[in-house]
Amino acid sequence: MARGDVTSESDALKLISKCPTEEVEKVMSELQHIPDRHRTAAARVWTSRAADVMEVLLKETEQISGPVLKDFDWKVKLVLGSDKVASQKVPLMSLDLTLHDGCREKDVSLEMSSDEVHRLIVALEAAHKAAVQLQA
Repeated sequence: MARGDVTSESDALKLISKCPTEEVEKVMSELQHIPDRHRTAAARVWTSRAADVMEVLLKETEQISGPVLKDFDWKVKLVLGSDKVASQKVPLMSLDLTLHDGCREKDVSLEMSSDEVHRLIVALEAAHKAAVQLQA
């Protein structure tokens, strides 16, 4: 909804709910074409319910994203042998992830060789670098 499309109190409330508190005055000045009682009602609702509105908007945004890492545990194991080879001595990393998705948690277990761990670290470093660039 564009700011010029505000024609009713409900439209004004929808518009104001999308703005941070410091922008309310700016939005109110752009609502000059609607009746004073509607602007006053919208401002009253915003000031009294801003925290609730922001919480709902954050929850809606959180639902759009995927699972979030809540906890992890890792171990390094040394495989001394298998059914195919009598003596291997291959290091393996065991990674246990706890993911939070909405109101439920899911445990994921991975086992990786040293090459796979290296590729994972490179991928995580690239993701971190991209996230830092997005924040700048």
